Amino acid sequence: MRVILADDERLALDVLERLLGVHGDVDIVGLYTDPALLLEEFEEKRPDVAFLDIEMGSTSGLELGNELLSRCNRLEIVFVTAYAHYAIEAFDLNAIDYLLKPVRPKRLAETIARLQQSIRTLPDPAAEDDVGKADERLYIRSFGGFEVLSPSGQPIEWRTQKTRELMAYLWFFGGQPMDKAQIVEALFSDKSHEQGRTLLHTTVYQLRRSLSSAGFPNGVQYRNDRYWLDIPFESDVDALASIAEKPQLTEDDVRKVLELYRGEFLQEGYPWLGHEQFRYNLDIYRALAGYLEQNGSANPEILESVLRLLYEMDPFSDATASIVIRTLGEQGRRRALEFFYRHYADSLMKEIGVEPSKECKTLYEKYMVFDRKP
Repeated sequence: MRVILADDERLALDVLERLLGVHGDVDIVGLYTDPALLLEEFEEKRPDVAFLDIEMGSTSGLELGNELLSRCNRLEIVFVTAYAHYAIEAFDLNAIDYLLKPVRPKRLAETIARLQQSIRTLPDPAAEDDVGKADERLYIRSFGGFEVLSPSGQPIEWRTQKTRELMAYLWFFGGQPMDKAQIVEALFSDKSHEQGRTLLHTTVYQLRRSLSSAGFPNGVQYRNDRYWLDIPFESDVDALASIAEKPQLTEDDVRKVLELYRGEFLQEGYPWLGHEQFRYNLDIYRALAGYLEQNGSANPEILESVLRLLYEMDPFSDATASIVIRTLGEQGRRRALEFFYRHYADSLMKEIGVEPSKECKTLYEKYMVFDRKP
């Protein structure tokens, strides 16, 4: 592995160089006390690993690491410092390890082993281009519960529910950089600020591991106290939104909605969703209701499925009940209509203690009259 070292103290560089020298597969290609020179020669050196001191005079090793990662997100970073309190900040940058001075040979050997394993499991960039890895995407299912599928179609497993929620949060906001303090407030509002920060760092680490197992080792980016996702996605939201925007749905559109809609949008009910959860569901509801109004004599199987879904989405609404009553009535299905109305009236009384509205009752009675004239 090609390695560069940076520290503002030459003696510290010489000590680390000697310690690394006993590892045969470590090729030290650059030693720097000047961060500017390191940045100038970085592309030429093509390192796999950078050992960075955190305090280098006027330059922060954390900022330097951030800059290096922006140039090469495959770079592994090991921070070396005399100050343990920098561990959390190093963690934010997804550093593979954090060594305290004076560096002990045994501890350094553990770091080298970790680097060897990490570099060995990284895919070859050339191979990625050959197989078109840029076309590989994660697929998000958000209706009926949040689920992420890998490019191979396997559900990604989450170490904790908070890891899953963090993924949902970063995805929901479109991959835009989200302030660390804002994330802490959204996900850990019941904790103190310090506890929330610690929990966030742990959760970010777990999320990165889960995404790495799906083939996206750099899926979570961090800079300037902000996190964001750097992963291509497809989702049921995008597919359903494109259908709901149509002025008139086709039967194929409706079949697609019935396939994708598995329940409420992010039915976990995360508190940071606000009114968006309602809006997404309402868009689907309106699109299906419009289809019924325009296609009352369409495929009976499709109509039946749409009626069931609308009622599941809003079971105590007179508007929904009226749609069902009108559709069944126009089809002349009085037995089904009578069964539905009784169920609806019983449910209203049992759950919220009211009867169907006068308008709903009048509509029902209209269709239940025998020998009704057209």
